[in-house]
Amino acid sequence: MRFCNLEKFNIAVLAKKGWKLVCNSSSLVTRVLKTKYYVNNDFLEAELESEPSVVWRSVWVVKGLLIKGCSWLVNDESSISIWDMSWLPSDRPCKLSSPWVNRIVKVVDLIDEQSQTWKEDMVLSKFDYQEAKRILRAVISKKLIVVITIWAIWFSRNKLVNKGKQQSKAEIVTFISIYIRELELLIGERVERAVEEMFVQEVGGSEYRDYH
Repeated sequence: MRFCNLEKFNIAVLAKKGWKLVCNSSSLVTRVLKTKYYVNNDFLEAELESEPSVVWRSVWVVKGLLIKGCSWLVNDESSISIWDMSWLPSDRPCKLSSPWVNRIVKVVDLIDEQSQTWKEDMVLSKFDYQEAKRILRAVISKKLIVVITIWAIWFSRNKLVNKGKQQSKAEIVTFISIYIRELELLIGERVERAVEEMFVQEVGGSEYRDYH
């Protein structure tokens, strides 16, 4: 086996190890490193600390690469920081660029506790046009995601029974992600109409067209 770029290969291997520290909290390696280096945080918030081991230093170096490629999945119990974390629905992870709003700190502050839906009036009034649309189109209900996942597994089972075709775990996950993305796009069409109506009422038709 030949490697065209050994440096990039090493970075990829270390990033994979770092991702396991994020996803697999029950592994022995994760528990040992967490106890020693980031007992009160998760890996993405961990500091290098003084006198780190060679293993910890090597994995910690690629943390920034993971942060650039990671995006938080919003749900109805989310404690995600609105301003400091990447969570907006997009092809690439991104943060809010709207001006800071007092008393709105966590994503959960934008979610209605009873209906488990976005507080549309607040989102439309506090954030700019483009970001308001992107926020409101995000699927936030854990129950809905669970239902979609169960349906995807059942669909995969039917393909195996009726057609003899077995899907891999990666194929099922990809199917779920694509379905949720399509659902967000459908929600986005309704959101866009609502946002446009609000902006027309607030700033007037001609000003809205210039802004848009």
